[in-house]
Amino acid sequence: MRGFILTASFAILCVSCSPQKPEFEFIEPREEYYQAATRQAPIEPVYSRVTWSHLPRPVGEQRVEKGQLYQPVIEFSMKNATLLEALEALSQTIGYELRYPTQYGSRAVSMEITGTVEEVLKEVSRQAKVSARLDHKRRILVVGNFADSPSLPSYRSLSQP
Repeated sequence: MRGFILTASFAILCVSCSPQKPEFEFIEPREEYYQAATRQAPIEPVYSRVTWSHLPRPVGEQRVEKGQLYQPVIEFSMKNATLLEALEALSQTIGYELRYPTQYGSRAVSMEITGTVEEVLKEVSRQAKVSARLDHKRRILVVGNFADSPSLPSYRSLSQP
């Protein structure tokens, strides 16, 4: 039995290893066409088949609510200083440009105050007897004189004959 298996396997081996003419099937080359790209970015990954969308509608009016101007509290201390020094320190603290008449620069100011910029400026202008205001749109601190600014008559003077 062993001899038969060995002989059969030897015959199969000889037949399979004998030189044979290989047969090839000729396949005509085909031209491949690719579709033009329609995306500039790859497809986004899909995590869920359900997507959220808003129905089309007209754009509503923007509501602009005006709130209070944010004014941080500062601690301002100037002992035996001039108006010019105090105003320069205040304008540099808030990052504003300073405009003032040169004749008022040497007036004496001495204070130690904690408050908003408006409160500090009000105290400086009271001590130096000048008119000062902040122009927030142009970011300027402007100084003038009380006599130069126009004023309306008080309500009491109008009501009394």
